[in-house]
Amino acid sequence: MRAEGNPKPQYKDVPVESKTAAYSRAYYAKNREKRIAEATQYRKDHPEYREAARVRASKHWHDKPKTERSTVCLERRLMQRFKRTPEWYEQTLASQGGHCALCSAEPKEKRLNVDHDHACCPCVNTRNTCGECVRGLLCDRCNTVLGVFEQVLKDAFVWTMLGKGDSWTGRALKYLLKYE
Repeated sequence: MRAEGNPKPQYKDVPVESKTAAYSRAYYAKNREKRIAEATQYRKDHPEYREAARVRASKHWHDKPKTERSTVCLERRLMQRFKRTPEWYEQTLASQGGHCALCSAEPKEKRLNVDHDHACCPCVNTRNTCGECVRGLLCDRCNTVLGVFEQVLKDAFVWTMLGKGDSWTGRALKYLLKYE
């Protein structure tokens, strides 16, 4: 038995309150495969454990304020789908004047959509992109119309003939040509 002032050498510089956690991490790292096998077997032997864990996780998630859940979802979605951070979203929104890149719609209760070039990442069987083809932030209406509009224009080869004036169509063409 060790005396109180004689800690294990590998934990001598670890604060007292962190020693248990440090020891547990080291034990788990050393016995990882065994612990995973034991946990897997326990879950097989006790099916009620899985349901209880699901309920605990659900309760933990739904006990969080809606704004916090929304923030967590935004962070995950931006990183998984577009390889972007919430800071990028805020900077892009600010650079667009706080509104949609094509119209004056400002985000109220719903955030703006991240627009990307579908020719680069067709998103077949996934919603994730490479992150290199991201263009800007658009409202639902502009994002939907632009998706159809872009394909029609590319199919018709009329890029250079349109885009005159300050109409929505002109702004959309300038927006698309900027990222072409």
